Amino acid sequence: MKVKEKIIQALARGYCSPENSGKEVDIELINSMSDEVIKVIDEIEELIVDLLSEIEDASPAGTEILSEELMEKINKFFPDEN
Repeated sequence: MKVKEKIIQALARGYCSPENSGKEVDIELINSMSDEVIKVIDEIEELIVDLLSEIEDASPAGTEILSEELMEKINKFFPDEN
């Protein structure tokens, strides 16, 4: 599942909370909010890519110094969607 789909689903679930359950779902608002959240996630992803690049350049072992578990979490959160 792509990141945008996950964000849209999470925002839609917000309508299920007790304080929002009586509100009408606004799909256009959810799409606009998801676009804004994606911009923030893209900035975070760029920071992580830069950090991994710095680690790769600074250490003879490169990103191998990072735990396999951490790399799996990074790759799971930022899958290659190309």
